[in-house]
Amino acid sequence: MTATDTRLYGKATARAWDRPHSRLTRGAAWLDHDGPLPIIEVFITWAS
Repeated sequence: MTATDTRLYGKATARAWDRPHSRLTRGAAWLDHDGPLPIIEVFITWAS
């Protein structure tokens, strides 16, 4: 986690996670997919 004071918004904090989502598995939706399963990259933002 990192934090900094901003002129307009006060204290701002940020956190990061490496690969927070589960990997795809050969479930029903991917049963007929040939080859390796795709990796889906996402970026999550949260402001409070």
